[in-house]
Amino acid sequence: MAQRREATFGVHRFHGISRLAAVTVLTACISAPPGVPAPEKVVPVIPAPHVARPGGTESWVAPDTLNVWIADTAAYFSGRAFGRRKLAPQVSPGKTWEGVYGGLAAVGLYALALVPLAAEGGFKGVVAPLSVIVWIALALALAALSVVGDLCESLLKRQAGVKDSGRLLPGHGGVLDRIDALLAAMPAAALLAIAFLR
Repeated sequence: MAQRREATFGVHRFHGISRLAAVTVLTACISAPPGVPAPEKVVPVIPAPHVARPGGTESWVAPDTLNVWIADTAAYFSGRAFGRRKLAPQVSPGKTWEGVYGGLAAVGLYALALVPLAAEGGFKGVVAPLSVIVWIALALALAALSVVGDLCESLLKRQAGVKDSGRLLPGHGGVLDRIDALLAAMPAAALLAIAFLR
């Protein structure tokens, strides 16, 4: 009986946390303070000329989202194929170091492929070897942040004693499972966009 009560409390606590996260994100998107660009105007770090608008940083939203998804997808398949050493067995037993390395390798290739589009995407500097190295390092850092976000969400579920964060997307673990990596990577990407985009 005590265990059941404790588990129920954990579920309620988890749903409370996920609701708080959702409200925080929605509030930030709807009402940014004066002088602070709204989140839809402040965007991440990899250029995509096909979605660019003159004078804006919007061109980096979709590519950074793709950056996170590439890391996640490549990590999944690399981990399935080569995974031996567990990344955080107590938090997320399915994740492996080999998966992380595969995800980072895929993101590095993706960032390298986008280098020729940097100027069109709004990059202010000169595309020189050093800036390319910094570019790839930043893309890798964002991918690493996405892994941390994924692990943090897994930890929340472990602490709450639940398998899924919600029931809205059956088979996917809930909405929070789909966006946990983005929630970790996008704020840093937005700051980088403000710093490096014209």
